Amino acid sequence: MDGGDTKAALTTALTRLQERPVALLQHPAYWGPAGQEFTFDASASYSPNSSIVKYDWDYNGDGTYEQSGSSAVARHTYAANSDGVMQVRMTDANGLVANASAAVHVGSGPRDNLPAAPLNVKAVATSTTGTTSTVQVTWESSDPRVGVWGLSVDGIPAGVVDTAARTATITDVSRTKATEIGVVGFTADHAMGDTGTVTLPAAGPAYTFGGFQAPLDPAPALNVMTAGRSVPMKFSLGGDFGLNILTAGSPTSVPVTCDTGAALAEVETTSTAGASSLSYDAATGTYTYGWKTDKAWANSCRMFQMKLTDGTVHAALFKYRN
Repeated sequence: MDGGDTKAALTTALTRLQERPVALLQHPAYWGPAGQEFTFDASASYSPNSSIVKYDWDYNGDGTYEQSGSSAVARHTYAANSDGVMQVRMTDANGLVANASAAVHVGSGPRDNLPAAPLNVKAVATSTTGTTSTVQVTWESSDPRVGVWGLSVDGIPAGVVDTAARTATITDVSRTKATEIGVVGFTADHAMGDTGTVTLPAAGPAYTFGGFQAPLDPAPALNVMTAGRSVPMKFSLGGDFGLNILTAGSPTSVPVTCDTGAALAEVETTSTAGASSLSYDAATGTYTYGWKTDKAWANSCRMFQMKLTDGTVHAALFKYRN
């Protein structure tokens, strides 16, 4: 063979190496007990210039292929505990071949005897200032392997509580975005089990309430007006936050004593004046809620309460005349 033939042979061999399939298994190692079905997935494999047409599966790594076919996924059950290797050989439409292998551990897995994830993990914001909350976390578990419970916020440790605890409080939780709260059990030897999680939604925008505007005064001042009139409840929030700023059922009103402001009856949902209850004036940065009062309220007092979606409540007191 002369130099030209040698160069051509090397070029051909190199081309075949570059064009052969790329063999990929989903995991580098597999764990499971004897009698459990193992799933081996090579569907991420590909051929650069062709398509893979055949997969040969060797479940024991002994060079004997127990199963062949066109499927990139194979399943096998091992009858006894063992530590070994499996391999898959794949062939593309051009006859080029590649192999991939993975360790197979049949028996106890690396996470056996570790605490299971707690059940029914729940998180409730008990108080919120702006976008920072104090969060009450609860969960359920009867796992005897837990020596202590750990809590986390977006994967960052946030504290530990005793093994008997099924509730804990996390302070200063930032909620500018959805936040994942985690609860995980640790063994007495500090080995970490599986984590139970719950997602706490982002807090609503923080409003800068500028107070009810003239001619109204906020509580405890008493605003005197004629019963049956429509009252423009004007206020600012420090910007335009759209019209979805009120919680469901808000605003409300309740009859109160004129001297102390104590409630006299059940809270009632307000009636609105006109077709639209809430509007925003971009020129003045002012919201207006049109509140329709009732003539039957004459010679009585009432408290108007408005709850915003940031959790704050703002009130004004009224005394009605005929």
